[in-house]
Amino acid sequence: MQLPLGKSVALEIEGNIVIVNSLRSQIYSPDTITNMNITLADKRAIVVKSSEHFRATFASIASGIVRVSTPGVGNTNIAEIPYKKLSRHIWPVS
Repeated sequence: MQLPLGKSVALEIEGNIVIVNSLRSQIYSPDTITNMNITLADKRAIVVKSSEHFRATFASIASGIVRVSTPGVGNTNIAEIPYKKLSRHIWPVS
């Protein structure tokens, strides 16, 4: 799968490799990383900023997946999102 990332660079920061790109996008495949000549087999952890799009292709190489919630609309616990103008009841938000 080809995915436009815009200008991209892999940075090493205190022993961690961080990939940044100029176009907003979610990561769908390990190819996004390996196409930058980064091997994954020797990594203790691979962290992606994506809600669910990564799961199908990363699950086969991961020993486990840990989801992390963030404040606001990126929160994976929908009941904790501070909706202000709900016009009707929606599950799981009361």
